[in-house]
Amino acid sequence: MNNRALIIRGGGVLQGGEYDVPIKVFGGLKVNGDLIAKSLECAGSVVIDGDAEFSDNLVVRGSIVANDLVINGDCSINGGARIHGDLECSGDVEIHGGIRIEGDLKCSELRISGGIMIMGDISVNEDCVVNGGLKVEGDLEVKESLTIKLSGRGISEVKGEIKIGENLKVFSENEKSRFIVHDEVNVGNEAYLEYTEIRADLKARSVFLGRYAIVRGDIYYIDRVNLDPTAKVEGKLIRIASRDF
Repeated sequence: MNNRALIIRGGGVLQGGEYDVPIKVFGGLKVNGDLIAKSLECAGSVVIDGDAEFSDNLVVRGSIVANDLVINGDCSINGGARIHGDLECSGDVEIHGGIRIEGDLKCSELRISGGIMIMGDISVNEDCVVNGGLKVEGDLEVKESLTIKLSGRGISEVKGEIKIGENLKVFSENEKSRFIVHDEVNVGNEAYLEYTEIRADLKARSVFLGRYAIVRGDIYYIDRVNLDPTAKVEGKLIRIASRDF
């Protein structure tokens, strides 16, 4: 295999196809058609008129537009992303800016600073950290822990179910941010929620409802439930055995 890199200086246009070398771009890049390459490192924005697959890492210091995007390494985007299909990454995904994915997102670990909009489902094999906001039309599953630090004045929401293997923590920088979950929330260990509204049942080993948290359904728990004076539970508090969890 050719181990030399394809270097493009000052930005350029690349015809789609298969490249068995790393691609390094010092500027912006336009790709006409589908792209298969070992890796891509770009110092500007990337527009791909098709699907893209990388056998190693993707690093973009700007925005990226593509259809289906498959990365068999890590993904780092500093600017924003719009994916017209699915984003599948076997490694970690780190994005500074906004991201919109019209399909599903699958990755090992996910770190977002900005905002994320997913029209499908999110599946994360390790931890997920969101600093900003998120909107998910489908389900959200994180095998380890999910931390959401809300900011701004908008509403973040998940239309489907949330399944967390370890801990769920949602908190806010101010009182103008809200997080709404329309379906059930299942947490393997501890759920700590502020400025959050769950419109169905919540199930966790331990639950702490902080400032202005609301659960419209029932709370199923094993160890304990603590409620802030401003929190509210419209359903029942139901203690269950660990074997039923």
